[in-house]
Amino acid sequence: DRDLRGIMGFKGVVISDVGAAMDTFAYESSFERGLDISLNSPEILAPTDKAKEAMTRGVEMLVSAFTHMNSAEMAGCTPPDCEKELAANARSAAHSAVARTAAASAVVLLKNGRGLLPLVDSSQTLA
Repeated sequence: DRDLRGIMGFKGVVISDVGAAMDTFAYESSFERGLDISLNSPEILAPTDKAKEAMTRGVEMLVSAFTHMNSAEMAGCTPPDCEKELAANARSAAHSAVARTAAASAVVLLKNGRGLLPLVDSSQTLA
């Protein structure tokens, strides 16, 4: 949290899959270290004041991101009145194409804007 948000100025949401937070640090302290959302079961967390404060920050970050994107308005409904939208078939080829394009455009695994990493200039990808 100190490095990512404090030094690097990251303003996004930090999300971990089920195992990553547990493999890197003790899961109990991962929220205190900057994790906002985890897919692990919350029952395995000790309900310390620091953990509760960190999880509250994570919820606030998520709600802020949701509000910023105006997701409820874009979906054409206002929760909880979204039964029609939730029941709609959104797995057509057109929906899948939009989802793939959005995912490909949204993911940045590595940036080397200041040339700190020893990468060949002609490299467009690493994998």
